Amino acid sequence: MTNASLSKSLAVLACAAIGVPTVAGDFVCPSIPCPADCAPDNGDGTAGNGIVNIDDLLAVINAFGGSGLCDIAPDNGDGTYGNGVINIDDVLAAINGFGACPDFVYQTPAANSEAEHIALSMLGPNGGLFALPALTNRVAQDLAAIRAFEPNLATQFNTQPWSGTSLIMTLDQGQPFDNFDCLNEFYGVTDITVLSSIGLWIVYFPSLHNSAQMATNYLAAPEVLTVSLDELLGGENFWIPTAPLNNVDATWIWNVDDGFTDCFDGCDCHYYYTFRVTAGGGVTLMNASTVGQPWCEFPF
Repeated sequence: MTNASLSKSLAVLACAAIGVPTVAGDFVCPSIPCPADCAPDNGDGTAGNGIVNIDDLLAVINAFGGSGLCDIAPDNGDGTYGNGVINIDDVLAAINGFGACPDFVYQTPAANSEAEHIALSMLGPNGGLFALPALTNRVAQDLAAIRAFEPNLATQFNTQPWSGTSLIMTLDQGQPFDNFDCLNEFYGVTDITVLSSIGLWIVYFPSLHNSAQMATNYLAAPEVLTVSLDELLGGENFWIPTAPLNNVDATWIWNVDDGFTDCFDGCDCHYYYTFRVTAGGGVTLMNASTVGQPWCEFPF
């Protein structure tokens, strides 16, 4: 069996929206603090052009002794900056901040990509964009323990049911796309495919993340009507953990579907297993069964 999967981005009817848009006015586009980028003053209470350069340093110097946008030091640790007066600390903050403002940073991919995909699927639409290493490590530990206990699963790897780097969206074409564009810039979107005849935008991201959470983030923008996971066809094997509150120290239950034969749109034949796995790696087989079409042959 293989893990080969075919993106069904064009299979519109198979895409299920996972949320609803918020009302206009609720949305504020995210940004990474770059307080030293304080020039020019854009006239709307904001400043900056995405890079800290000589213009910003001069803006600090020219405002020396006063207050305002260039009161950039110290970082108060609560999302605010400044102490009410522009002084030498602000000049030094501008100098030390020279260069491009920071971009959104994706988590470095885990060594075990299968475990990371499963860990991300455990987070849900409000569980954050990235899995904690401890959660990914626990998944990897359990996978190894189960495969050692049941050798027939040694080469049956989990099939991720959706892409972890793309989403399918519909947009309100009667509204400006300012918020949508801002999100794309903030998350470093690498490409967008517009299927205008069916009203879909397929948005591609640079690295693996929790797609369900990213969908929630985009649904906050008023012009984004729906966001669907970019589902995949061709899956054979599904490893699904049940972990109380994703507690890595708890005992987990794993349901494993080892499918085979004609798996393009769902396999004809299945081995089903349920395992209990302790935090220490102890495995207990709770149940095992086979289900399939009359032509299925189950060799073990």
